[in-house]
Amino acid sequence: MSDFVNPNVLGPPPDRLNGAQIKAWNDIVKYAPEGVLIRADWLHVEATAMLLAQVRDQEVIDAEMLGILHKFLEQMFMTPADRAKLGIPESNVHFI
Repeated sequence: MSDFVNPNVLGPPPDRLNGAQIKAWNDIVKYAPEGVLIRADWLHVEATAMLLAQVRDQEVIDAEMLGILHKFLEQMFMTPADRAKLGIPESNVHFI
C-alpha cells in the first residue's frame, strides 16, 4: 500500500477537534469555493474551525476574535469580495 497523500485534497479533520470544531471544519470545507482548499491548508482550516466553533459558542461576540475569523475566511475566499477575485458568481454560493 502506498503512503502517497494527494496534495490537492484537504483530507479529514484532525482527531483532536471536538464535536463543535468538527462541525465548523465540515462547514468550512462544504462552503469554501471549489478547488481552493488543498492539503497545504490543513493547519489553516484547523485554526479557522477552532475559532469558528468558539465564536459560535459565545453569547457576546468578541470583536477582536470576529476580526481574526473574518481574516481567516478572507484568506480562503469565503467572503463576497474575495470570491469576486476568483470570478465565482454569487448564484453558485450556498450559505452556512
